[in-house]
Amino acid sequence: IGGGHNGLVAAATLAKSGRKVLLLEAGNELGGAARTEEFAPGFRVSAVAHLLNRLHPDVVKTLELERHGLKVERGDFVPSVALSK
Repeated sequence: IGGGHNGLVAAATLAKSGRKVLLLEAGNELGGAARTEEFAPGFRVSAVAHLLNRLHPDVVKTLELERHGLKVERGDFVPSVALSK
């Protein structure tokens, strides 16, 4: 299974059900589009995930992420992109 955000969720779900999982990532970091990058010294941003979707509540519940320290805060933010020719 790849090390992108969907692969990490799949691997965690399979491992939780008792399966042995091998996680392989071609890049230097895990997370895929959910990876955080430093674009300038001291300034970090989500690579792409903030534009795609928020972490689904079913994933949080199934993997018991809050029990492992995840704190989820929901807001009214609607991602948008300005396009021009």
